[in-house]
Amino acid sequence: MKEIGFIPNPEQYASAADLLLTENSVDAQDFFEEYCGAGGVVLLCNIAFNSLKYPILPFWHMGI
Repeated sequence: MKEIGFIPNPEQYASAADLLLTENSVDAQDFFEEYCGAGGVVLLCNIAFNSLKYPILPFWHMGI
């Protein structure tokens, strides 16, 4: 495997295969509140990748 350099927070890049997948903001809010505490806003965001397989991925983001 090629060296990809220093990754400051490798836990941010863990596999998401076993994580919660939800299609509505109420379930996403409940999930975030369970792990992060109450008091935030859940937003549906998109991230663009330089990839033909996954050019754009939606994800839930909790802003505090």
